[in-house]
Amino acid sequence: MKRKFYALSVLLLATLPAFDVSAGAGDWKRVYYNDFGGNSATDPHLGPELTQDEMCNDLEYDARLLSGYLITKYWEGADYHSWYNGGDHTSPDDKEIGYFMAVNPDSQDGAVPVYRVKQENLCKGTKFRFTAYVANLTRPDDISASEVPPVLFLGVYNGPEPKTRVAEYAYAMMTIPSDEHDANATSLNWQKMSIEFTLNSDMDFAYFIVGMQNPEANGFDFAIDDISIDMLQSEETGLLSSNKAYNLSFFEEGGSLHVQNVGGIFSYSISDLTGKPMLSGNSANGLIPVSTLQPGIYLVTIDVNGEKLVERILLTGSK
Repeated sequence: MKRKFYALSVLLLATLPAFDVSAGAGDWKRVYYNDFGGNSATDPHLGPELTQDEMCNDLEYDARLLSGYLITKYWEGADYHSWYNGGDHTSPDDKEIGYFMAVNPDSQDGAVPVYRVKQENLCKGTKFRFTAYVANLTRPDDISASEVPPVLFLGVYNGPEPKTRVAEYAYAMMTIPSDEHDANATSLNWQKMSIEFTLNSDMDFAYFIVGMQNPEANGFDFAIDDISIDMLQSEETGLLSSNKAYNLSFFEEGGSLHVQNVGGIFSYSISDLTGKPMLSGNSANGLIPVSTLQPGIYLVTIDVNGEKLVERILLTGSK
């Protein structure tokens, strides 16, 4: 449904967090999160455009939201009597803090991406949870026979378009209802969408997509917030991704990391995922002392006869 809106200034998104290297075995650990920012009362009412990596085809930033999408703190204004007022998912009644993404699409056929993020350094067999909070912006007293509720989906794919899924259960669809019990509600009726799946693709990357199915210009107005990706940590120390050279394997014993299939003397260095050095040294017995490291995800570099091999491993602590 076409509406009017008034443009204000924008500011840049903060850098999103990387992998949490304090992961323990059997724990869900957050590897991606976006609440769209705006968490200070001094931030302007409207937020910034999506980054080039998040942006989807045929969906443009529109400060008046006549068509496309908008990042905003709070939906309000006398001209919007047929849309709910309300704030973001975290602080739904607070007009001063928290951006969310509001979408007013044009009519299209098929599955249309709205928001996407590419995750790399994935490993086959890893379990993921993909979550987003969504809300219907159209109030029930504005719904007519010609207007339709938004139909949204979460999906994880091997490319930037929603075509081939990386796993059978890496998909879910939901029709987002309006809050039929309170047309004058002052907060949005946020609904949780979430999928859990085990990656069964040999690809070490995937596109996590929030999308809409057969969007209509009449109705179909919705909001998205708090997009997150969580990874279930393995119960065993070992490779998370590999360059497959030398067929290396890793396991822990007595406070040391045992590196198999190397042979002879080798040098090593261990860093966290930001590249910060943690340990380095030489080994003549295939053992690397790791008792000073916390359980988590690390990059291990091994120099074998002048050839450096970099592996991403999960360290869980000795059994």
